[in-house]
Amino acid sequence: MDQSVIDEIENLRKNNTERLRIMAARTGEIAEEVLENMDRSDLLKAVAESNVKKREAQRDTTERHMTEAEIQLEIKRMEIEGKRMEMEMEARRMDAEDKFREKELELKRLELEMEKETRQRDHEYRMAQVDDHEQEEGEVAGDNDGEGRVDRPRRRADTLADRVKRYGSALKQVMTPMSNEPSEIPQFFENLEAVYAAFEIPVDLHAKLLLPFLSTKVRTLTARLTVEELEDYEGLKDFILSESKLTPREYKLRFDTATKRSDESYVYFVARLRNSLRYYLRSREVNNDFNRLMDLLLADRLKAAMPGAPLNYVLSLEGNNWFDPKKGCRVG
Repeated sequence: MDQSVIDEIENLRKNNTERLRIMAARTGEIAEEVLENMDRSDLLKAVAESNVKKREAQRDTTERHMTEAEIQLEIKRMEIEGKRMEMEMEARRMDAEDKFREKELELKRLELEMEKETRQRDHEYRMAQVDDHEQEEGEVAGDNDGEGRVDRPRRRADTLADRVKRYGSALKQVMTPMSNEPSEIPQFFENLEAVYAAFEIPVDLHAKLLLPFLSTKVRTLTARLTVEELEDYEGLKDFILSESKLTPREYKLRFDTATKRSDESYVYFVARLRNSLRYYLRSREVNNDFNRLMDLLLADRLKAAMPGAPLNYVLSLEGNNWFDPKKGCRVG
């Protein structure tokens, strides 16, 4: 006999036999002729089982109603949050336009400074050529066969160290070091490559100019790479991104939960949101397919409306992939 029935029998013992017979009759589960012949122990058991069964049915109904209410509240909350974000984005867009113009002016100023520095370097290069010409006349050395050859000194403007120093100085004016936050590493590379393009920095210097901007954590990871691997910019970038191990769900979570920091402007906050969304869509392989984007939005919204158990089941089957809405409905 179930423990809950035993406990209920103990609670009913204070009732006399006739009272128990009346309670048993009210259950509607026992025929009248059977009821008349039941002894006290049978009456106790029948009433106890009926009471326990009613309580369990009421509890199931209450839990089901609570679950449905929680889902409706969550949907309403998301709708309100969506409208709030739309209003904030509109306000920030207006502020961002002003900040963007300021940023353009700052970039233009830096470009002018770089042009000035380039002209200065050109002047130094021409002066170095004059010195080289004077040195070449007295620097003739014989080889092993006795034949003479001219050893031309390297032009200072053409040396690797000089080029790295020249472009590195310009980069320090516009770039900040890589953050230790993995979600911001993709944005760092996008900013860096935009500056590379704006300043027309030679491709062979990309990897070398990247190294001083790496975070302490990433420098530890790159310590095991070979010299050849450290000189390959694309390979180095892929290695750093792969070591960050950001999954599509993490990209989306960071986009959904992002908040403006006290030390950043709205322009940078919107840029951070845009990059998080871009990398999420890229990780889901949406590319420029509008229909695939629609399916992804619907699939994410469907999962947001799922209760815990079905949602966990769908996520376990998806892994790092995602199901389109039709398959999500079938599986869920």
